[in-house]
Amino acid sequence: MSEMHNTAAWLPAVGAKLELRPAPISEPGRDELLIQTEAVAVQPAEYKIQDGVLPFPLTYPTIIGLCFAGRVVKTGPGVTRFQIGDRVVTNSAGTLRNDARFGALQQYALSTQQLTAKIGDASFEKSATLASNLYGAISALLLHLKLDRPGSVPDSQNKSKKILIWGASSSFGAAAVQIAASAGYSVVGVASGSNAALVKSLGASEFVDRTDDSATEALIALGPYHAVLAAADSAKDQGTIGIVLAAQGVARFCLLWV
Repeated sequence: MSEMHNTAAWLPAVGAKLELRPAPISEPGRDELLIQTEAVAVQPAEYKIQDGVLPFPLTYPTIIGLCFAGRVVKTGPGVTRFQIGDRVVTNSAGTLRNDARFGALQQYALSTQQLTAKIGDASFEKSATLASNLYGAISALLLHLKLDRPGSVPDSQNKSKKILIWGASSSFGAAAVQIAASAGYSVVGVASGSNAALVKSLGASEFVDRTDDSATEALIALGPYHAVLAAADSAKDQGTIGIVLAAQGVARFCLLWV
């Protein structure tokens, strides 16, 4: 690795600006990959971490960034799924690890084979973006809302459970619609009327135009909801969501905080 040089966007402290400067090239450990980054999906949560809005317990200076795509340049012991030269996308979980070696905002970053997938000839940029959206949607639906995972044979009882997804035509919301529908849930998608066909094609069984004057009444009539996800919403939208939640009683609710 002596012939290669690494540069990273270091975050020196909470509230500080990123500083572009050298970083060591890390040796991959067991089940780990060293990846030359080609595209990084920068998430809103990352500038909030930088500003201190999201108080992650990080050791500074650090390198943030989760989802990125690139080429495998070295593999650690136990790696069986990847070889040097593979084009891949990954979620390194660097911020959650509090480990700058896994931060995406550098030329050479570590990740694990468990959180990495081959992308073939697909675009690095599109792959990184997709990984970011899937990470957020799966985290919201499975970890926070406690929904079932998609499977080849979804639980038939899920069909009677309605999942309301606000902002269903956004990149985050579109991924959430597909995941929830694949797990057998009945999805009610909310977006602008021009995106009705798109949302229905993703697997939503019902659609409500968020700009319609009767949207609140329509959503209440379609309930009750097993879970509600606000994937993309304005301050006005949040008022409507609050009215729907109040009318329906208890429901699992998750707001996209990033």
